[in-house]
Amino acid sequence: MKLSPTVLGALLGLSAIAISSLGPMIPEAAAQGQSFNNNTPGAVPEPACRRPVPLMPVGGSEPEVVKRVSPPGFILTRSNWNTDFIVTNDFLFNSFLVRIFFRDGGNYSVEANLKYADGTADRIYDSRVSVQANEFFRTYGFPRRQPGRTLQPYQVHVKVGNTGTIGNIYVLSVYGCS
Repeated sequence: MKLSPTVLGALLGLSAIAISSLGPMIPEAAAQGQSFNNNTPGAVPEPACRRPVPLMPVGGSEPEVVKRVSPPGFILTRSNWNTDFIVTNDFLFNSFLVRIFFRDGGNYSVEANLKYADGTADRIYDSRVSVQANEFFRTYGFPRRQPGRTLQPYQVHVKVGNTGTIGNIYVLSVYGCS
């Protein structure tokens, strides 16, 4: 399905507003490596991106990916639930922001991982998200730390979808934060 220019423009406009409203980083939360979402206001202090750098999806030409949840994959078919975003070597990121705008309400399965060159991954979020129509969700992930250095992932993998949300539309973007 293709979104009309009016709907797509409205979604992109909302994205710009959301990014401009991000506040300062809270070190205690970052040190604990917690994930946050904006569905529980006031429950947990939320870190933010001071200088968000949009990451590009693998094979994509725009940093925001608009998807309609497909049926699950079977023997000869695949679902469209998985999206990978490229982490370039141009910047050293302190955290990563995964942002999803849900056009349709529902109970979505959301998973996000930081993928490393040695074949390992760190799960930064894995839960069901109950949202209303036209609601934002965001979660943060922090790269692996070793004494004296931070390891940068090469991709951020995000999986959104389940059988209860087939046909629903969402807009996905990922940002590196420095």
